[in-house]
Amino acid sequence: MGEAHPPGRGAVGRTGTVLAAALAATLVWTPGAFAADPFGGGGAPFAQAWGDNEDGQLGTGDNAGSPVPVAVPEPAGIRSLAAGFAHSLALLEDGTVWAWGDNDNGQLGNGTLDDSTIPVQAWGVTRARAVAAGGDHSLAVVGEGRVLSWGDNFSGQLGNGTNIDSTTPVEVRALTGVTAVAAGLGHSLALAGDGTVWAWGGNASGQLGNGTLDDSTIPVRVRGLRGVTGISTSEDHNLALTSSCGCGHSGLPSGPSCRCGGRPGGLPGGGEDDAGDKVGPGGVVHAWGGNGEGRLGNGATADSNVPVAVTATSGRVGLIAAGGEHSLAG
Repeated sequence: MGEAHPPGRGAVGRTGTVLAAALAATLVWTPGAFAADPFGGGGAPFAQAWGDNEDGQLGTGDNAGSPVPVAVPEPAGIRSLAAGFAHSLALLEDGTVWAWGDNDNGQLGNGTLDDSTIPVQAWGVTRARAVAAGGDHSLAVVGEGRVLSWGDNFSGQLGNGTNIDSTTPVEVRALTGVTAVAAGLGHSLALAGDGTVWAWGGNASGQLGNGTLDDSTIPVRVRGLRGVTGISTSEDHNLALTSSCGCGHSGLPSGPSCRCGGRPGGLPGGGEDDAGDKVGPGGVVHAWGGNGEGRLGNGATADSNVPVAVTATSGRVGLIAAGGEHSLAG
């Protein structure tokens, strides 16, 4: 078992540099690769992993790291993967979720605090549609859009109204219709089917995007975003991709060919959460939270507790990704 976290602890206390360098093992799978797997199964996609394996995050049954990809023996039938700080998740075609690696805070979801060098099933998770792995916590979208969470909860990143860690999945409060989730070092994001974004957990750098620096143990709506089609998060900053432009918290247009109305210094339409007129070609990237090294891409280095438009992303952006200390759009 890995070293126990000290009080006031967990991945929240680790630096972004460490996070970027050690986000578990690297995991890949190819949905179309149904040729014979290394174990002779040949009937379903399997995972491959490489890198550090101190906590068993490669899932190979031992703690030997590997500089080249090695096959994760089980499970088969993988639909998607997620890599946390030192644990890994696999969502299977049958809607179950499996986890392996570090489990000091219960992030494997199997009711124990024991690390596992092989995949174990997260208790009670069925009909899962998406997963995300954070610093020391895990998320899953299940059924018609409810969100389950488990693991470290020091900053409220489980979203169940407490700061108590959980070794088994608990339901995030007051969220339905969720289509995607993302997990940061000590906070979590959810994209709802109506294009709004919700956040909970640590907020020291404004990563909840609600205009405050206060942590929240329940989801709060990210201000000024609507028409969002994709989200990504890292240690303490987030990205959101919108399909149509809108107005930022300053009342200024957020993309090419956009127009904004409403009162100065506020959002149009009379509400803080109204993103305003939908005009223009879309593909606009917004960012919020920690802005060291300029990772928000708005030409500044000051943190922002509300979304700001990324400057001069050319063309129609369709992909976003947030790293430890940098961001990508393509």
